[in-house]
Amino acid sequence: MLSIPASLGAGTLSAIDLYQAGDSLLTFGTLEAVGLAFIAALLSIHALLAWLDRQTFTPFVIYRVILGVALIAMAAGDFWT
Repeated sequence: MLSIPASLGAGTLSAIDLYQAGDSLLTFGTLEAVGLAFIAALLSIHALLAWLDRQTFTPFVIYRVILGVALIAMAAGDFWT
């Protein structure tokens, strides 16, 4: 959610540059890629929310705890050497 304004700003600046370049083929390809990325994002969000309706956060919590312990161990090892 925090990246939405930055992404919109960067996308707007890129769109202006493409429009000023006047290359219609490149512009069409860009619009096609944006549309496909939007559809893929919606499908991913839908799949994740459907999965969360059936499952719990337990696997994610276990993964995050293991990762946190490993990162702290790595940071402590680098700190003391």
